[in-house]
Amino acid sequence: MGKETNCSYGKRLLLCVSIFLISNSVISQNDLNVLVFTKTNGFRHTSIPKGIEKIRDWSKNEHWKLVISEDSTQINENVLKQFDVLVFLNTSGNILGDAQKAALLRYINKGGGFVGIHLAAGTETDWRWFHQMIGAEFKDHPKVQSARMYVDHNSRHPSVDHLGDTFEIVDEWYNFKESVSTHVNAVLTLDENSYSGNKMGEEHPIAWYHYYEGGRVFYTGLGHTDEIYDNEDYRKHVVSAIHWAGKKMDVPTPEKWENLLDNGLKKWDTYIGVPRPSVDMSGLPNNETRDKSQPLGFNNDPKQVYSIVKENGKPMLYITGEIHAGISSKQEYRNYHFKAKFKWGGKKWGSAESNRDSGILYHCVGPKVRMPMRG
Repeated sequence: MGKETNCSYGKRLLLCVSIFLISNSVISQNDLNVLVFTKTNGFRHTSIPKGIEKIRDWSKNEHWKLVISEDSTQINENVLKQFDVLVFLNTSGNILGDAQKAALLRYINKGGGFVGIHLAAGTETDWRWFHQMIGAEFKDHPKVQSARMYVDHNSRHPSVDHLGDTFEIVDEWYNFKESVSTHVNAVLTLDENSYSGNKMGEEHPIAWYHYYEGGRVFYTGLGHTDEIYDNEDYRKHVVSAIHWAGKKMDVPTPEKWENLLDNGLKKWDTYIGVPRPSVDMSGLPNNETRDKSQPLGFNNDPKQVYSIVKENGKPMLYITGEIHAGISSKQEYRNYHFKAKFKWGGKKWGSAESNRDSGILYHCVGPKVRMPMRG
């Protein structure tokens, strides 16, 4: 089943939520249908043929039904619905038209799996939705060299189960245009002291996963050289990522009950809609350059629509309701216990005649609502 979500559209809501999880989603028992897409409209990696060769080899052992294509017209609903996982292998540049973009978005919304390898983060540079899905956008890189990585075993993701706490490998290490999005779960982080040309600071994730608008998305920055595709650790890393994206593997949840309403909302993503004209956005970051018709998006909450306050020593979710928004768990769960007590504040947003919202919408699955302006 889908990602547990608490979507709230209140007017000044103080919500006490207890959500306890006991297990995650059901694992598929079917063989995977995997489409590997290698279209480029910019730099083309010479390692693409090697990557194709090795993925073909891996597919035989893993019993994948594999298709490899560079034809952008294959990114359509009739084709994509046949595949459990779509892999972008060192794709580059703007390679999708409007129809293909719409098909990819619907594929993810319907629960499709996506794995991006290396320069997938340098694809569709003008499409914000795509880079929120990937989790980052390529900026530049130093020379190919060895670097050390820290493995986050707390993530419990199968793509790093086989690795120790650290390891070193030679590849091309990407710097990204901005800090890697907070809505992803890092599994590998570069030690910037172990190589030259670093620009990201202490926190430099290079591989991660997340649940995005109904689908499962994994990205790894590794995959530049021919040699890395012969590396057994890399094979297990990518194969497990594809299995996870295709729901053949899962991220195990803790055996004990866990309260998800943490003090800093670190276990949650916010999605902030389009501010109505009456919302004062002056003095806030990027206000002058922002497209006023677009949602503020993932984890971009400059007005603090959501925050945590304490009442009787317990964390409470405080929702101003000034902008339509939603909040969703970073992990995906099947079974949980939901308890809520809520109360309304005195302030209304928009017109004075508008009615208050009447409750809480939760357990939503799929795309984030393109929340409109109101009032």
